[in-house]
Amino acid sequence: MQTEIAKLREENSELQKSKETEQRFVRHEQPYLTLEGDNQKICYCAVCWGKDEKMIQMDRINWDKGQIKLYCSVCENHCIECEQ
Repeated sequence: MQTEIAKLREENSELQKSKETEQRFVRHEQPYLTLEGDNQKICYCAVCWGKDEKMIQMDRINWDKGQIKLYCSVCENHCIECEQ
């Protein structure tokens, strides 16, 4: 019984952290997310978050005509980064 209670508390804590993180998301037209208050403007894959609630940092793979291409190595989502 104690083990089950501890497991449920841990699951509850993880759900709360996930909800707090999601509240900080800034969603963009393209399928990527940034976090409010993040000065580095790290881009995370919106597809991976929507599917598995995993924050996968996207790679900036190329500069093209002033635009930044983003790529997720997990789900292969790719898009153009909008102005931030």
